[in-house]
Amino acid sequence: GGGSTSFLLSDFNQLSPLEQVAVSTAGMEADEILAHRLSKKIYKRGSLDYREGILYLMTQHDQTLYVRGVRDGDELNSGNDVTSYISGVNAYQGSEELTAKNLKKRALINYIDPLTYLSVWSWWNYAHGAETSVDVPYLPIGDLKVLPRLRMHLAPYGTEYAVQSFGSYYDLNGFAYLRFGNNGDSNSYAVGFESDDFWSDGELTLGGRMDLWSQPPIKSGSATESTKFGVHASVRGDYQLWEDFGLFAELGAKTRGFLPGEPLGQEVILRLGVFALSY
Repeated sequence: GGGSTSFLLSDFNQLSPLEQVAVSTAGMEADEILAHRLSKKIYKRGSLDYREGILYLMTQHDQTLYVRGVRDGDELNSGNDVTSYISGVNAYQGSEELTAKNLKKRALINYIDPLTYLSVWSWWNYAHGAETSVDVPYLPIGDLKVLPRLRMHLAPYGTEYAVQSFGSYYDLNGFAYLRFGNNGDSNSYAVGFESDDFWSDGELTLGGRMDLWSQPPIKSGSATESTKFGVHASVRGDYQLWEDFGLFAELGAKTRGFLPGEPLGQEVILRLGVFALSY
């Protein structure tokens, strides 16, 4: 698979430097969001189909492979999304601290992820035993079951590390994370929690999400003021029409700031769509 996008150079030049950096990483971020949504589905079901495993590897490690594929010393190649990110971050920080070499080292943290190895095993198991799925292992902590992983984020102001974990407590399933970074003279922190099913009554299921962060201000265009602290909150409802098909709606809002999968600006969020269940 693949994709492409286009925009007017005049529009791009009106963006602030950090907004321009965010454009270069948007494709990798989109794959990361797809992998996250897929992994939530896998965790909730408790099993991983080998076809999901292949898709998970492609999307979760799109960033990893892209970063690892950049040659050391190739930072001046402006036709590459990763090198554009490196040059943009260095320009913002006023240094040459970020290089292809150390970015590749930072990306190795993405391999600390149980679902990565489970995805490889699911394919191997199918190829040699014809079993289409494998069970997902959990780490039990009393009545709580968790599945942690680590992740590098390409934030517009510099790289961040995230400690993430899926969790379930009886019938409640959720996902929590802690994100942090130290870039130049600034530190960034974020924490968040989401659950797609904290309340259910027959065909209707309600979920929600909350994120808080402290990060370098991301100005818009020529604006001179922005905020360092931010928040995002949303609620989501799923209504199942048939056994494997339904409708969903999400309503929320966020202040200006970097949150993977969301616009950088201050936004009211409204999403409407359909969903399909499989496997």
